[in-house]
Amino acid sequence: TGPLITDDLQRTNGQQSVLAQRSEARGVLSWPFEIGVQRGALVLSQYIHIRPWTDADEALVSRSATLYGRALRQARSEQLLALTYQRGPIGFSIRTADGVLVDCNERYLTLVGQTREEVWSTRLSDRLHPDDRAEVMAEHEQVGRGVLAEMRREARVLHTDGSWRWVRINAVHLEAPGATEPFVLTSLEDIHELREQQLAIEHAASHDTLTGVPNRATMEATIEAYAQRTGRLPNLLVIDIDRFKLSNDSLGHHAGDQILRAVANRIVSHVRDADLVARLGGDEFAVVIPQLDPSHADRLAERLRRSMEEPIVVDGRVTPQTVSIGVALGDDCESIPDLLVRADRAMYAAKSNGRNGHVIFDRSMREEAD
Repeated sequence: TGPLITDDLQRTNGQQSVLAQRSEARGVLSWPFEIGVQRGALVLSQYIHIRPWTDADEALVSRSATLYGRALRQARSEQLLALTYQRGPIGFSIRTADGVLVDCNERYLTLVGQTREEVWSTRLSDRLHPDDRAEVMAEHEQVGRGVLAEMRREARVLHTDGSWRWVRINAVHLEAPGATEPFVLTSLEDIHELREQQLAIEHAASHDTLTGVPNRATMEATIEAYAQRTGRLPNLLVIDIDRFKLSNDSLGHHAGDQILRAVANRIVSHVRDADLVARLGGDEFAVVIPQLDPSHADRLAERLRRSMEEPIVVDGRVTPQTVSIGVALGDDCESIPDLLVRADRAMYAAKSNGRNGHVIFDRSMREEAD
């Protein structure tokens, strides 16, 4: 616990006598040092020619113990750092600014599913998802050049089994002694399951659980985003399944659910990727059409109506089904509520005309809509 100084170890008591039993030394000068929570001591001993310890001896041992303890702490820190790098739960890699691999640990190899021999031939950009690649590599290069202090981003990396795995990427600028260029130390943390759970929660909140298409809230948010981005409103179709309640009551709710899923699938199969199909509730669906050409909305409505001419098969039973479609043109509407009301009124006009058809909202319906 403190310095031990004696000229005759054989005549001492307590801890000093224990030291005497373990050593043939007669004179001992020791000084303690610490390595974390552990303690040690540096011991200077006299065996034959015993002389009194001097202040210079004490200063030498004190200074040496301090330096020795510091060296041991440094060595232990480096050892723990090496163990953390090589065996830790996070994938580490060291790369040049343009993504050439210099070194990596075992966890990194596990995340990308490659052997150490295979990983040498790939750059970081080779492992990144196309949607993430440009932004990640741009920031990675900036970190390598010292423009950015660090990078924090979530992205997808390619596993050798062909799947894309979500990881959290942290990268920092690294300058190694003796190196001719700076490096980037990158950590990859596997967050795939967490991200998949988040995406599932977000999908459930924004989509209809029965049909899998977006829900009404998502449709309204899409229309609002389009209006903010372009200063205009999209065209809108509202689609209602004719006599659905009769089919649902006569065939049962299970059959009714199958009809709803079949109708949703047919609508999705006949629209473009840019169009949004949503279930408004009950037996009503909608299609948001960014293209503002009125003739396109007219043709799409007719195409969707005809797509229902092929009967739907429910539990082996052929079930004829038709739809009534209302069309509202965005350029004729003053607001999002106005767009929704006009499409709804046009749909009811199609039903009043005998069902199995589509109607474009016109001025004759304005008074009823107001």
